Amino acid sequence: MNTSASYSRRDSRASVPTPPTPEREHKAQVRTAMERGQSQYLAYKPSPDNPYTTLPPPTTSVVQLRFQLAHLDGVYRVVQLPLNYTFATLYKLILFMFGWNGMHAHKARVYSFVEMYSPRGKKAGQIKNYGREVCLDEDGFFTQTRFAEYDVVPKGRTEWSPLQDMDDAEERIDDQDLLVSQVWNPNVDENASWGGCANSEMGVIFEYDFGAAWTVYITMDRDDDFFDTNKEVIVTNKPTNLPIMTKDKCKGACENAPPSRKTLPTKFFERNIFARYMNFDVTTYAGQNELEVHEKAS
Repeated sequence: MNTSASYSRRDSRASVPTPPTPEREHKAQVRTAMERGQSQYLAYKPSPDNPYTTLPPPTTSVVQLRFQLAHLDGVYRVVQLPLNYTFATLYKLILFMFGWNGMHAHKARVYSFVEMYSPRGKKAGQIKNYGREVCLDEDGFFTQTRFAEYDVVPKGRTEWSPLQDMDDAEERIDDQDLLVSQVWNPNVDENASWGGCANSEMGVIFEYDFGAAWTVYITMDRDDDFFDTNKEVIVTNKPTNLPIMTKDKCKGACENAPPSRKTLPTKFFERNIFARYMNFDVTTYAGQNELEVHEKAS
């Protein structure tokens, strides 16, 4: 009996790779996204000196903001968050809420005199127009301007950045150095327009992954269904440094996945989930069917 031939055939059969199942492919995608998303922060690791992993001290002053994803009708989050959040923390909150891994370039611009689309139309929550109304050009003619109050860039890029031309911004600032309270402030004279407009007319346009054009509009929505303009700044009885998700709609807010109706898991609304995310204990991932929350692999 030729045993070597039988063993050879058996070994050959065993070496044929098993076709990947959708479940295996999905787990591999999640694992890759988690590794890539956390790799950029490995040099910083959770520490009191890291603006991307550190929450501010608890406060009783919070503001309710709407985070509206452009280009996909009705995808938004409405969140109550502490006024002492920096834009570095705000950036991490956006990644957490939409399940993005943080591997793409991003920028944020703070605008005054924001005009919104109708809250009852398809572009509800999106910014229609922005910028100070008029100014005099070199020839003495009135022209409309749309300069930003702040050009907010990642840590260490205030001196030079290929992300944005500074010609139409008043000031470039590190995201770790700008507080939410410097944009929306209980004292209107101290908001980003220095009293030029109401808090409800301040807005932020956040862009992520420039090639894919993921844009998030951050505003106080003036429709009563989303925000009561008589209570622009909410004072809580108990100090907190955690965000509270109050409303949401999830549809197609994902990377590398076709738009589909999505759901948010119960874990997404747990009280301390964002603190755990900041500590790398959990991560979020924009799957095809839901915004997934994954525990750190042991």
